[in-house]
Amino acid sequence: MGGADEICTDKTGTLTSGKMSLIECWVNNETYKTEEVLANTSQSQIRDFMQAFIYNCTSSFITNEHNKQVSVGNPTECAIANALKDNWMLEAIDEQ
Repeated sequence: MGGADEICTDKTGTLTSGKMSLIECWVNNETYKTEEVLANTSQSQIRDFMQAFIYNCTSSFITNEHNKQVSVGNPTECAIANALKDNWMLEAIDEQ
């Protein structure tokens, strides 16, 4: 892992709903529920994380047969992508 600044781990939801979801984030030495991150993190920190994620992930969003955007790819990356898109009110990140 060498120079890792963030480590994302969790298996929550994989047994019950068949997909991972991001429940909590550790930011600035504090743990926050996903929906609390915006109130406790600067926009520049969110932007920096989003850029780092976009340039280092292989997941993306596609439009399914119900005309809904869904994430596809690595389950951990999809959980983070969905949190960025849904909870942090950012536009579809695969357009970056």
